Amino acid sequence: PPDRRYAAMAETDQNGRFHFPAQDGKFALVVLGDDGFAMLKDAELAASNEVKLKAWGRVEGRVRVGAHPASGEAIFMTDNRQTIRDDPRLFFNYNTTTDNEGRYVIERVPPGEVYVGREIKLSDRSTGYSHYTPVEVEPGQTARVDIGGTGRPLIGRVITPGIANENRDFAMSFLRPTPPPSNLLLELAKRLKAPEKPASGPRPPSSYAVKVETDGSFRVDDVPAGDYDLDIRVYEPPTGELHMVGELLGSITHKVVVPEMPDG
Repeated sequence: PPDRRYAAMAETDQNGRFHFPAQDGKFALVVLGDDGFAMLKDAELAASNEVKLKAWGRVEGRVRVGAHPASGEAIFMTDNRQTIRDDPRLFFNYNTTTDNEGRYVIERVPPGEVYVGREIKLSDRSTGYSHYTPVEVEPGQTARVDIGGTGRPLIGRVITPGIANENRDFAMSFLRPTPPPSNLLLELAKRLKAPEKPASGPRPPSSYAVKVETDGSFRVDDVPAGDYDLDIRVYEPPTGELHMVGELLGSITHKVVVPEMPDG
């Protein structure tokens, strides 16, 4: 349930009724129960005082690295609940770990689009999310998201002349699909004016975390064919308990082409 410091809370009575004092400004009503979930903004409540729950969804899948099951892998999931600026925002974040066969299950997922990916420790203070895959979760249904098991490994080494190993930190390095040309972006903007319901099933991952080792080497497994931007950033080690990274020493965006694979 939400933190009581940030949200007023009430329980429904035996007839499903609830009561809050008058609210100032924009607000949202969130209902969480065993039967399901609902979120309504103040304008929606002004039209009707009846709240209908949507049944929780479920997400399951299997994680592989190459041909092998990835056991004990940290999995992270978050919802993609788009809101207008200054509207109340609500986040659902989930963490779980794969079993010995690389399988995972996440229960009580709100209907809508969610992102599922691997959680990778990039440094002592920085965490990245790799193979982030979007999928639409239907009320009362199970969505399946398998991660890895196809594509090529991408390997390389980052060279930082004049910077000793102990004086560098490679936090916040990522591999992302190259954005389409600007004219295609304009076409996409037109389509967004009348968005269609997303197709069921997962879509290709949107990003891959790159963990660079102390010797500068890195390996990203299971990268599908395509054009990518490899963004590498080099920082000084962080100082103090509150900082994730130190001063930025340098960065590079390297173009990468992953060839097609006849056997997947």
